[in-house]
Amino acid sequence: MIARGIEAVPEGAKKLLAARGAVTVGRLDDAERDFLAAVAASGADIAPAGHTVDFYLQQGKAKQAEAFLETLIGRLAGDLSRNDLESWAVRRLDGLRAAAKLPDASR
Repeated sequence: MIARGIEAVPEGAKKLLAARGAVTVGRLDDAERDFLAAVAASGADIAPAGHTVDFYLQQGKAKQAEAFLETLIGRLAGDLSRNDLESWAVRRLDGLRAAAKLPDASR
């Protein structure tokens, strides 16, 4: 029964589930690989990209989150079928860059 349930899950969602599981057990290299695979398999779906950015930020890797978004935006340029994803990525990158300019509130 579980096997049938797993088969019913879309491929991109399987990768997201695997990535979240890898984070939970501390396998961060595997998690990163699975997040990126989920983005690659997701087409125009924003969720996998959002999870990937969140993963980098949760690991304290804001620069990697920015680099990921820059790469994503570059890949999407001119692809009208994925315009929403590109717009989201630009907004998210702008937000990260603006936050990086703020004084550190913990000081």
